[in-house]
Amino acid sequence: MELEAVLFDLDGTLVDTAPDFYVTVEKLLALHNKAPIEHEVIRAEVSNGSRALTKLCFPEITDQDEFEQLRMQLLNIYADEVGANAVLFPENREILETLKSKNIPWGIVTNKPRLYTELLIKRTSFLKNCSVLICADDVPVAKPDPTGILEACAKLQVSSNKVLYVGDHVRDVQAAHNAGCVSAIVPFGYFDEGTNLNDLGAQHLLRTAKDLIHFLDN
Repeated sequence: MELEAVLFDLDGTLVDTAPDFYVTVEKLLALHNKAPIEHEVIRAEVSNGSRALTKLCFPEITDQDEFEQLRMQLLNIYADEVGANAVLFPENREILETLKSKNIPWGIVTNKPRLYTELLIKRTSFLKNCSVLICADDVPVAKPDPTGILEACAKLQVSSNKVLYVGDHVRDVQAAHNAGCVSAIVPFGYFDEGTNLNDLGAQHLLRTAKDLIHFLDN
């Protein structure tokens, strides 16, 4: 196929943002005199958002108002930490360089709110060539709904059936298929323990730039 663009999920796919959440969770727990949580446990919840992380920290809280106050406290801490420790997954550096060399635009479609996504982009250098950015609050329905991907395709003026959407979660695969895109999964994302990547339903496994080049050449 003639690939016109590549779109990426953000957390766990394009960027390893988990280290920012390690610090955020540690600070939140310390404020409430609670014991630290192992990084791997936090990592497994990063893709599930702020509610899941708050629940991880305070499983005993059942009052919704109290829970929401704690969630907002977590987000306020995260706003200070976002981008401080996040890094581009090493495999993606060559992938983005390959796309640049072939003049194929790439963008981000994420369920992450725009506030934190823009802070991440501002505080890091490796996302500066992003051609389009669609965040959770830019669309009425989050992934696996295809609206965000379709809006990104429209902004890039490309056909969705000529776009590769790359993610690390079953909802990313579903969103790609719902939008009519070709789907790919990365093996280095934030998966639950025991996840079989073959069960996620993606059409391709994108491990390195070699996989992308093979895809482009066939």
